[in-house]
Amino acid sequence: MTSFTPLAVHCGASNLCVAVFDEQSDGKHMLSQLISEELDYDISSDDDWLSATIVTLKEIVENNKLKGKSATLVLPGFRLLTKSIKIPHVDESQRAQIIAFEAQQNIPYPLHEVVWDSEIVGDDGIETDCLFIAVKNDFILSFVNQLFAIGLNIQQVTAASILDYNAVKASLGDASDNKLLINVGARASNLIFFSENGFFIRNISLGGNSLTQQIADSMGVSFNKAESFKVKFFSGAESFAEDDPHVKMVLGCAQQFMQRMSTEITRSVVNYRRQNKGKSLEGILLTGRGSLLSGFSEYLAEKQKVSIDYFDPIDSIKLSDSLAANDKMSIMRFQLSEIVGVASHAQLESPAFADLLPQHIQAERVLNKQKPLVLAGLSCLAVASFLPFVSMSGAADALERNQLAYSQATPAFRATSDEISAIQAEAELVAEKISKLETLTQSRFNWIFFFDELQASLNSVGDTWLDDLFVDRTQVVETVESSEEFDDFGNPLVLEKLTTNYSLTISGRILLRDDASRALTGDTIDPRAISNRLRSLTNELIQSEFFLNASDPEIDFSVIDEGLNLLPFKVTLNVDPNRPL
Repeated sequence: MTSFTPLAVHCGASNLCVAVFDEQSDGKHMLSQLISEELDYDISSDDDWLSATIVTLKEIVENNKLKGKSATLVLPGFRLLTKSIKIPHVDESQRAQIIAFEAQQNIPYPLHEVVWDSEIVGDDGIETDCLFIAVKNDFILSFVNQLFAIGLNIQQVTAASILDYNAVKASLGDASDNKLLINVGARASNLIFFSENGFFIRNISLGGNSLTQQIADSMGVSFNKAESFKVKFFSGAESFAEDDPHVKMVLGCAQQFMQRMSTEITRSVVNYRRQNKGKSLEGILLTGRGSLLSGFSEYLAEKQKVSIDYFDPIDSIKLSDSLAANDKMSIMRFQLSEIVGVASHAQLESPAFADLLPQHIQAERVLNKQKPLVLAGLSCLAVASFLPFVSMSGAADALERNQLAYSQATPAFRATSDEISAIQAEAELVAEKISKLETLTQSRFNWIFFFDELQASLNSVGDTWLDDLFVDRTQVVETVESSEEFDDFGNPLVLEKLTTNYSLTISGRILLRDDASRALTGDTIDPRAISNRLRSLTNELIQSEFFLNASDPEIDFSVIDEGLNLLPFKVTLNVDPNRPL
């Protein structure tokens, strides 16, 4: 659950933006102060980015007297791991465990090494589309602790990629459906597809810095010089002669950048429509400073065959008089969608938000809020302990009243205890269902891996195909001695345990070419020579982690006698219960 914070700190790849909000009586927020600073660091080093961000933010906090204020920290997309995953439609109480299981199969490191959250972006009643967002544990702990040290009270940590959704919905509402928002940043661009059923996000590693680096490589200058030249040229701050060789070079780089961006957008649109059965786009919205590139909107309109509009995020919030009169807002407004996404959270019925603040810091935050109540309780306890020494006359009456209150309260506590017991029993049933669902999910992946191994085995042997595949699941009741329950004489109780035995039988045929046919001499067949290839197939299969052992192959030589040069076989394998099929 998110809460209003007077500060929003958006950490971009090349820019740091701090917004100060005032909460209004109508529930909206007024942007009263905006501080934006460019970061000076080696863009190829993520560690340098963090150091530059902390140094710049410290100066902003000190110069603007922001120490002690509660803040929401917005992390850039390149510091996050974002995955779109599909899970079965389950009850909300079971959703987190299923998401964690699916996510672990799709991220390159263990879940305990990250802080993660998820956002539901669509649900058709059969499958649920989830956006999984994570950040490395060591990075976010270091970052937040350094922010605490400079005087910021970080209450929430969220992802920039999903805040664009809030900004657009707060400004356009349902008018955003079947549209695509493209937020062109410095290091990457964020694409959000809006539909009546939810939204879909894709982050591409292509932004304003890509164009700057291309210009730097073409001109043979440093990145900083190329960035300065790019800004002066496209902003019109400095005029250049038409025959200047650098002008043609920069225009060529810009053309290539727009082509690459259009190609990525087309790929994203096709992927979105294929996966989500989305309708055709009715329009594209542009925001972010990188989208202000001269000719960019016209180029996209021509290539994508849809209308292109610029999205102004501050339409949904109020500006202070000083900011409204600031000439710089004409440009800065297009880099505020994430900031506005934080402020618009309270206006939406179903806002998007992912809190990546580590759990122990969240617990400390809750404890800090409860400290006044705890101190008040201790004070009352101290006074109550001191009163008997002041006056003993009312002690007997107080004791009698306490006993009466206790006897009256006991039935309610007993009812609560019974309710807790019932809930615990229900929780055990739910846990059992989850366990079965996990087994089913694991079995689904096992089949994929097994067929991959089976195909490799068939390719290794060669000239082999399958006719039939059958799985036999037999439940067996076993008796085992309990290690925890004993009879009156101290002997372990004998318990019945229901287990499932799995076996898989495959049958097929192997083509005997000339080298195998030479083993036939008249009507005499050498089974050892012919079965070598079948034995090699069996050896391939029993090495799989899915099986415990394999039966000897069954061979029907009558078909060979009929001159078909085909060797039928049947192999039965015992499936490992820990890797069920």
